[in-house]
Amino acid sequence: MVMGQWHDNDGRTALHLAASNGHEAVARLFLEKGAGLEVKDIDRCTALHLAASKGHEAVARLFLEKEAGLEVKDIDGWTALHHAASNGHEAVARLFLEKGADIEVKNNYGRTALHHAGSNGHEAVVRLFLEEGAGLEVKNDVGSTALHCAASNGHEAVARLFLEKGADIEVKNNYGRTALHHAASNGHEAVPPTVMRQWHDCFLRKGLILR
Repeated sequence: MVMGQWHDNDGRTALHLAASNGHEAVARLFLEKGAGLEVKDIDRCTALHLAASKGHEAVARLFLEKEAGLEVKDIDGWTALHHAASNGHEAVARLFLEKGADIEVKNNYGRTALHHAGSNGHEAVVRLFLEEGAGLEVKNDVGSTALHCAASNGHEAVARLFLEKGADIEVKNNYGRTALHHAASNGHEAVPPTVMRQWHDCFLRKGLILR
């Protein structure tokens, strides 16, 4: 058997485990001995997915040097960029973008990496994606933008950043809900003032309220 090709009960090889724990030297050894970068666990995650999820930049860089697939998707349609974004690993996300990762690729639920970064409040990653041209108005399968996701989880700084960059405060998802609806329904006191100011300005422009 090729070194690193045995599987545990989760379908993970030794290379998966080395990647998940950030052991670059061990991962390099397994690759030299023939371990496969394309091998997937029961969740269809490759070793690159796991390195990205845990933020192990050196391991991720090694895998990319060995031509690991950036656009490979796991069982939920997540690429390595989705994993890095969801867990707030800016350096790894930046590496993937430098190597040509598709910033707008969607998972099985229509979510981009920006949706994930916004949903989890990772401001630095959000800022990186916006600098790289990520679409603010891209919607997931239920019609929610990244602003909806940030507001829903009470991430005021990220919501403010989206608004500063021109996110549409009026956009509704498939249920007719705006970001304000999401913030209010989930009881997030911090976000509504930020969003409410934008709503107020919007209504002023439309002549719906008086100064």
